[in-house]
Amino acid sequence: MKHLVRRGVGMLLLLPLLAGTALGSEPPLTGEAYQHAAAVYKALDAKDLPTAEREARLAYGLRPDSRSTALLLVEVLRRENKLDEARRVLDASLAGAPPDAGALTTRGYLDNALNDYDAAVADFARALAVPGQSDEDVRKLRLAEADAASAGKQPQKVLDALEPLAGEASYPVAIRRGYALFSLKRNDDASAAFAIAARTAPNDENRLQALKGQAEADSERGDLDSVKRLLPALNVAGAPCDIDIAYLMMRVGDDADALTYVEGPCGADLKPANAVDFGYAAKRLGRNEEAINFFQRGLEERLASGTQSETDTRTIFGLRREVDTLSRSWGVNGSFTFRGGRDNADNGTVGQAITEAYWQPPILNNSLQVYARIGVNAVDQTSAGTSSTTSTQAAFGTRVKPFSTENIVIAAEKLVPVEHGALKDWLFRGATSGGFGLEVEPVRRYWPTSQYYVETDYYLHQRRFAANGEGRYGEATSLLDTSPNLIGTGFLDLAAEYDGAQYRRTAVAAGPGIGVRYWFRETTYRAPASFAELDLAYRFNATGSGRLGGIVLQLTLSF
Repeated sequence: MKHLVRRGVGMLLLLPLLAGTALGSEPPLTGEAYQHAAAVYKALDAKDLPTAEREARLAYGLRPDSRSTALLLVEVLRRENKLDEARRVLDASLAGAPPDAGALTTRGYLDNALNDYDAAVADFARALAVPGQSDEDVRKLRLAEADAASAGKQPQKVLDALEPLAGEASYPVAIRRGYALFSLKRNDDASAAFAIAARTAPNDENRLQALKGQAEADSERGDLDSVKRLLPALNVAGAPCDIDIAYLMMRVGDDADALTYVEGPCGADLKPANAVDFGYAAKRLGRNEEAINFFQRGLEERLASGTQSETDTRTIFGLRREVDTLSRSWGVNGSFTFRGGRDNADNGTVGQAITEAYWQPPILNNSLQVYARIGVNAVDQTSAGTSSTTSTQAAFGTRVKPFSTENIVIAAEKLVPVEHGALKDWLFRGATSGGFGLEVEPVRRYWPTSQYYVETDYYLHQRRFAANGEGRYGEATSLLDTSPNLIGTGFLDLAAEYDGAQYRRTAVAAGPGIGVRYWFRETTYRAPASFAELDLAYRFNATGSGRLGGIVLQLTLSF
């Protein structure tokens, strides 16, 4: 909101001095005092402020009892920006004297200029109480009082000052009422007031100001259809940047228009804090390169500021993680798992190595991946305890993330046997996963951590259904004083599995574990992109099947 506060009184209040008349019942200036006062006006016309101040002080020194000479000196001091001294002169003039509307009004404007808004409101209110003023003067005083209250963030006092003018359908009254009502969250009334201001605005700039206020009030009260109707009138070609208009566009879901707006009128003037918000808008549209540029602009100022609070540090890391996520178009994951020391009543893999490579088209906002995977069952054991030959399984598939707000993945893949014993089939999978405390922690040394995943599988030709899941909860800690990237974890592990092809279809096991993870491949603007992790757990069987129990050793690499 632009404050409509008047900063000074100008010469109109002082014109009576030239005519030798008095303010109120005060006797007129004569003799030397009058001559010095007249010299002040000549100096002001010549823009000779030092001479004007000297002559004004001489006039005031000759007639310190005169409010006229006081106001004249105040005007000169105001022009020289000597506001504190100007107010002291007025304080002395008003002390012990009957209230004078002109002097109180002048001091009210000085109060405003000195950011003493409570005093300004009080002075304008006292000036209003002085009888004998014209209706127009009273109206101007009410507007001035409202401006002072608005600048002092007292919206109710704005409404109180304007209450006698509430029925006046004019821009000056309506625009002030609109902002005050909006500050009080009376959005219906604010919208109506801004609509009046828009209809009665004296020029295009004022009309745009009122329409913007109406759109913001309508946005807050949830009338997004009204905001959409108002936006075309606000988005004027060639108009200067108004970042609030871009935010209104995002509020109604017009991310593309918002980005066009900020890349046009706002351009290089976009503040880093705003750049982050528009980075998320670009991300929602799948415009990853633009999003990365916005996030990097948001990071530049934060990184250059040096010392950061914990909140700043977390924000910086979060933005760096966004840059990493949006920069990624491919990746490679590998894992090796060994299970031993268990009851092998069921057939099951003891050792398995898997490598997967994937590609994701950036234009789809990373919601689709095409991948190839190869897995080697390193050691197979039967219930008799004998080893079978290893088998190698390849797979080629596609997975999609259908919901942008939920981490749910659906996949279809073709299983291709590479060696004897591997499957030739179609596999359909659905999975979800989540957790907290899994990232690098840039601030804390110790923190809780948890993760889970649940997966369901259906093998088309075998008509076989399987499901598995695992959950962990524990405590993580940064293992290095110099870097948060090496993390140790102690956890409790719960694993469950259902497999229709097994004799004992259900298996559940749980137990303690420890892990170490190291993050690497980071840059100034990008969070660590890769990690290597080693986990060791011992699970106790909770069901008759022992295929999930015993020692579980897993090495994971995500690149």
